[in-house]
Amino acid sequence: MHETGQEAEVPDDAGLLREYGTLFAAASERLQQEQGVPGLTGDFFNPALGHEMRSFRRLAGWILFLQLTPWMLCRVLVPDAAQKMAMERLEKVLLPTLGPRISVTVLEETREAHAQYDARQGFFLVQPLVIGLAQYQTADQVFAAWTDVIQFRENVRRERSLTCRWQQDLTRREMFGSFRPGRGASTRGE
Repeated sequence: MHETGQEAEVPDDAGLLREYGTLFAAASERLQQEQGVPGLTGDFFNPALGHEMRSFRRLAGWILFLQLTPWMLCRVLVPDAAQKMAMERLEKVLLPTLGPRISVTVLEETREAHAQYDARQGFFLVQPLVIGLAQYQTADQVFAAWTDVIQFRENVRRERSLTCRWQQDLTRREMFGSFRPGRGASTRGE
């Protein structure tokens, strides 16, 4: 439910991604407008990277995608209506500040994520994956670095005979594919 008490409509995937793209772009603008914020320059913020979404999927009551911003690559988890209602007691923290860390279970795996709030979207979760983006020249380099982390984890799991449904569900094609409304995978510059 939105703050008005009315049931929220389930938006189409392209519309939802546009709204989250706008939300993250506004957070980036707020960061850039801040003067004298420690860590805003140098390794922390890289405006050349812009914004990009990849690996969009609906999975077990969640909408998941990777969001690249000038300050981090993160996984965004958008809960279904019932899960959002369970989060109503949490503090309403707006991006770019990370909200309270909570545990969530997706595909039988418990993960830590930060609860974020937006007046239009309600609650959603952010898992920072890569921070300190000054060393990267392009979005593809950031996503390739994250792919290397995933590959390293997969190698360790294979050596130890462990499984992780979360990682198995993300394919390399999705990691490097971009959604374009009507085509299906991530948004650039929206």
